[in-house]
Amino acid sequence: MLPFISATIFYQADAEVFYCKRPRTRSWPFRCRTPKKAKKKKETRLVKTQKDLETLRSQAEGTNREYDRLLKEHEKLQKELEKGSGDSEKKNE
Repeated sequence: MLPFISATIFYQADAEVFYCKRPRTRSWPFRCRTPKKAKKKKETRLVKTQKDLETLRSQAEGTNREYDRLLKEHEKLQKELEKGSGDSEKKNE
């Protein structure tokens, strides 16, 4: 029976370093990635995160524009309401 290792394992095979994560089960061999695969995976995660960030920024800008538009519309309607209520008060007098 092989001992269960709970830390990241580094070992060399054919002059390449492999990075192995702790398995969820006690099965052997561990799933290992070469540095190239690890780098590629990190790069794809970075690209995805950058795309998500750009999407969130554009959504935030759109939300801000809509909020500003609604504030202007609200102000316009408030002025119309004040005009309308002012006229009715004069008529009642």
